[in-house]
Amino acid sequence: MFLFFLLKIYWKKRIYIYFNSMAFDMETSLAKKYASILEILILISIAFYIINKAIINNYVDDVKNNFSEHREKPAMMFGSSLFGKSPKKVLIGAMGSKTKTIFGQFLGFLTPIFKIFEKIFKYFETAINRCRNLLKPIRTFFNSIAEMFFKNIQNFTIGVLYSLHKMRNSMRRSVSGFNLMIHSLEHSKNSLESLVNSEPIKLGVSLMSKVEWLAKNAGSMLKVGKPKKKSCFDENTILKKIDETLIKIKDIAVNDILYDGSMIISIHKFKNFEKLYDYRGVFVSGSHAVLENNRWVRINKSSRAILSDISPEYIYCINTTSGEINIDNIIFKDYNESVSNLKNLTINSLVLSKLNNFTSDVSIIDLAYGNKYLECGFGENTKIEMNDFTIKFIKDIKIGDMLRNNNRVYGIVKISGDYVDFYKYNDLVITSSSKVKELGLWKNVEKTSAVKLTRTPFFAYNIYTDSGEIPVYIGQIYRDYEEIYDEEVNNEIDNLVLND
Repeated sequence: MFLFFLLKIYWKKRIYIYFNSMAFDMETSLAKKYASILEILILISIAFYIINKAIINNYVDDVKNNFSEHREKPAMMFGSSLFGKSPKKVLIGAMGSKTKTIFGQFLGFLTPIFKIFEKIFKYFETAINRCRNLLKPIRTFFNSIAEMFFKNIQNFTIGVLYSLHKMRNSMRRSVSGFNLMIHSLEHSKNSLESLVNSEPIKLGVSLMSKVEWLAKNAGSMLKVGKPKKKSCFDENTILKKIDETLIKIKDIAVNDILYDGSMIISIHKFKNFEKLYDYRGVFVSGSHAVLENNRWVRINKSSRAILSDISPEYIYCINTTSGEINIDNIIFKDYNESVSNLKNLTINSLVLSKLNNFTSDVSIIDLAYGNKYLECGFGENTKIEMNDFTIKFIKDIKIGDMLRNNNRVYGIVKISGDYVDFYKYNDLVITSSSKVKELGLWKNVEKTSAVKLTRTPFFAYNIYTDSGEIPVYIGQIYRDYEEIYDEEVNNEIDNLVLND
């Protein structure tokens, strides 16, 4: 108000001065009259402007704050942009509101009907849920019956296949054995005739005592390890890892990933007793299997393999998740040669049948188990009895160590714990696929009373020995990693794994 008063005085003075300056051609009273009229008009304009501004601001605020009440007015639909609203949305909202109002009144009588239907449907939903809960035991029962039925069919099929396989091989061996017997008898007869009629017979009789002594002591004189099946490579064989780095097979580690994506399950190191073959630049033992012309053959049966003069002190091998080893695009089988559950079940059945001397009346299905990987081993702290009456953890066993009863170690194995199950059996930590003797029968540990462990070690270990046995503290005997050394069984396994 004070500002307004000052403004009034200012303008009054300015007007008076203006008209006073113009008063040279008019009277003083007339100038004052015009000045007063002009002052009144200015004051009315200012008052009108202030009042109008206040009304407009209050109106705009009211419309913005209560736009939902004003939006149905026709003027609001076209002037809504003045209040920060979209004309399109205002028009649609107004139309929707009117439609809802009109049809809401028209369809209001249907609301009770819809509520009745809603209650009926809820009742049916509750009834259906109760029926499902009542029928759940029946569904579970039939599901269990079906599962048991198909499981029995599976076991029966496996047994039939195994029996047919055994019958085929038995008939094959019978024919081969009969032919061999006829030829052997004939050659024996000819040999005996030649021996009896020869002059050196007298010299042979005189040297008989010396020959007997040599036969008794030759084994201990020549024993430096028991050469068995060893599908292995020279220590400097180069493998390619997934990161394209090159590494010697002697330096490869468990769980490393090769270039083809397969992972290393286990690593094997052996004392070597033979010369290696040169197969297209790869030095490998003669018993190893290689893919040649889309079929698997042993290196010593391949026309591409050349026997070399290389005979390193140690040789190495691995097992992979693919069952194969790719070296410069040459595909070799890994050490165990199979990653098929069905084939591994058959292999375990053959081994267990031989260990049990084929005399058990128990079904082989109750003894064998078909794991994907034929890895068997022990926890790292398994105690092994040494020949000098000391105890050594299996993880610390070295090639050349002498176990109880002059049983020499000629190979060691380290196994990833990610691809085996661990069991507690007779206070030992032992892996799946291992063979144990329970109640006089050799079985896979999975088929015994062993307890499966939930927390498992990172690694398992095993060894190869001259006798094929491992003396575990105290007084327990287990099979080594190779499990059995029988030519007939090995031939059966060869026929199985080489005929993919």
